[in-house]
Amino acid sequence: MATKKNKYAGKPAPRAQRPVTVGKSTNKNLNNPLPDIGNKPYLGWLALALILTLLALFPSFSAGWVNWDDEVNVLENMPVQNFDIYKIFTSHVIGNYNPLTIFTFALEWKFFQNNPFPYHFNNIVLHLACTALVFILSKRLGANNWVAFIITCLFGFQPMRVESVTWITERKDVLYGVFYLSALAIYAKNGLRSTGKTIAMLILMTLSCLSKIQAVSLPLSMLAIDYLRAGKWSLKDLISKWAFFAVALITGLIGIYFLAQKGSLSVMNDETNYNMIQRLVIGVFTFIIYLVKSIIPYRMSPLYPYPGEFPAYFYLAIIPFVALIGGVYYFRKKIPKEIIFGLLFFTVNVMFMLQVLGAGQGFLADRFTYIGYYGLFFAFGYIIFRWIERYPTNTGMIKGVAYASLAVFWFMTNSQTKIWHDSEALWTHVMKYYKNTSLPFWNRANAYRDLNRTEEALKDYSEAIRLEPKKIGLYNSRGKLFFTLKQFDKAEQDYIKGLQVDSTDSELWVNLAATKASQNDLQSALKYVNKGIKLKPDNAQAYKIRFILYLNTNQDDLALKDAEKLVELGLREADMYYERALIYKKKNLTQKAMDDLNTSIQIGGPNAPIYYHQRASMYEAAGNASAAQQDTKMANELEQAARNK
Repeated sequence: MATKKNKYAGKPAPRAQRPVTVGKSTNKNLNNPLPDIGNKPYLGWLALALILTLLALFPSFSAGWVNWDDEVNVLENMPVQNFDIYKIFTSHVIGNYNPLTIFTFALEWKFFQNNPFPYHFNNIVLHLACTALVFILSKRLGANNWVAFIITCLFGFQPMRVESVTWITERKDVLYGVFYLSALAIYAKNGLRSTGKTIAMLILMTLSCLSKIQAVSLPLSMLAIDYLRAGKWSLKDLISKWAFFAVALITGLIGIYFLAQKGSLSVMNDETNYNMIQRLVIGVFTFIIYLVKSIIPYRMSPLYPYPGEFPAYFYLAIIPFVALIGGVYYFRKKIPKEIIFGLLFFTVNVMFMLQVLGAGQGFLADRFTYIGYYGLFFAFGYIIFRWIERYPTNTGMIKGVAYASLAVFWFMTNSQTKIWHDSEALWTHVMKYYKNTSLPFWNRANAYRDLNRTEEALKDYSEAIRLEPKKIGLYNSRGKLFFTLKQFDKAEQDYIKGLQVDSTDSELWVNLAATKASQNDLQSALKYVNKGIKLKPDNAQAYKIRFILYLNTNQDDLALKDAEKLVELGLREADMYYERALIYKKKNLTQKAMDDLNTSIQIGGPNAPIYYHQRASMYEAAGNASAAQQDTKMANELEQAARNK
């Protein structure tokens, strides 16, 4: 492609526009002249691709939150809400170490709280930046303006893009993509001939890896570009990228450490019970499905659950897989290197995500193709270009088919984006394809519960339990709904059923304790909550319930110890500080009581008037009448505002 005779770029640029390679490259494969990417020839094509992408994804702007990891990443993530940068960069979220992504959520939360619009807006902006970088990268790899436009449109609004862009949680895809594609764009132009540019690429790779672990494939993508340049590799190509491989290795080890902590590696905790041969077959099957879906994006779903029994037809994927590998190897001298590059780029960017070792809730995920599909789209662009070159009299028809395909993709993407509007729409869509697994019913039930659509929620919970009666989380969720409805006997029954399946679940014991406490059986409640704490010593909810139990049984010293533990665990609730202030007040620890009241008022909440009244009484007891009067006035104003709502 970017060779002295650049077939893919169409007619050579006029002499005045041809760039000159500056300096001597340390990589002999990068001494060829680079194609022109001046600011005049391509801005119109790029602008059109970006506009079409924006319009295809426009329904994202009106989407809300979904109960598919948005809670744990943002809505219930205390380091995000407390802007705790240290915690963000030293901990994982459900096994994923992507602190830079979580940091962007913390910034958004600081200014916009739980308003979903800014989060969706920023996801789209980042995706548009990735789309623009794809155009620039394609030009630097030899594509002419029209072919670069086709590649860019495919990247921008092929339907498999939707999950990465419209799902707030998948900020990590579009964020790591910006840094990843920026590094590749630099490499495509400069190689590693410049120390400054190499350092810039290493920084970009580090930022990309901190956004999503999938960025470890960057040095392999660079090797794919080397192959595109020269049609072969040298040992020098590999050695020159040692620093990038080092970053990838460190990132990979960190990722494995956090996944192991969470228990998300199949070698440690595999609920599917598939053996290693079967897991390898799953990887092969997934690889072939991703290839097919790049052309025919059928049955797109946010969830592709593992089948209960290993399907025999999965083994059939070995046939096209072996045929592909064998065909590429046998015809490697005849297949254009642009096509081999596309396959290489795709492979190195999806191979770590083929769920051979992972044991998540699904064996496929549209989002895993976000960067990898660039290689296939590049190959498609090359094939279209060669068809036009070979059959010039059919140029109009070939371009017409290309435009028609883009139109179909555009409408599919626009439609697919709408399923992410809210949790109900999301899980109802999943049920179109997967009615025999509990997860979509479970999550839709949670959505109905949050919307106070109780009957629909109970119906979905019951259906989920029917499908998977040994999943303890289902009993826990339905039990919590019964608890909210004050149907404590039914809640207790569900918690006990769950414990009959697994008596080592801390949360079930703690929730059973809360149910017993609500029935005024405080002794049983205390016994059960202690079991929960023994099973999980860092269970903040357990300490919170025991703190309340100690308060209600006048065990103030024990309550103070649990309050201290809650603060240590990062719980920042106004009521807890208020109750502790009352204990300190009883013990005549006036300054500590005042400090806790100040914290309660700072946190705020619906009980803020009570905090102000209590502080007013303490000011009055201390002889500070003006401060007491001011707090009383504030409490009265807050009470009046609450009545006026």
